[in-house]
Amino acid sequence: ELYEQMSDEYGPFAQRPGCLKFARWVALAGGRVRRTQKEDLLSEVELQGSEMARAAALEEAETDAAAAGAGFDEEALDLLTTIDEIWPLQLVDLKDSEQMLVLFQLLRRLPHVVEHYVDNFIFPQTCAHQGLKLSACGQE
Repeated sequence: ELYEQMSDEYGPFAQRPGCLKFARWVALAGGRVRRTQKEDLLSEVELQGSEMARAAALEEAETDAAAAGAGFDEEALDLLTTIDEIWPLQLVDLKDSEQMLVLFQLLRRLPHVVEHYVDNFIFPQTCAHQGLKLSACGQE
């Protein structure tokens, strides 16, 4: 949906609202989209949260490696280098399972992404929303 939104927008990719939203989500999750600066996308408080998210991703990679019977290995280091060079939205291939796995691992716990998903996919399908509310009282 965000990819389609970006396709419908005009102007340079880096300035399109869909691309900016994606870059902001990646920055909030502790990563960085190529050719962007976190400082341009996030406030000071959000930058601190981004660093905590990055540390949590590293800790999760260590835990996963330990559960697999290995120590902190190259996969965890690869994750860190990958999240520093996330593809811009216009270069994301929705059919590439490796790209989707990296993006899923990075963004899956980000509240902003969950809110977007719920607001745009779940609620419209499950909640009957009416644009106009009719009301009446006993005196009419």
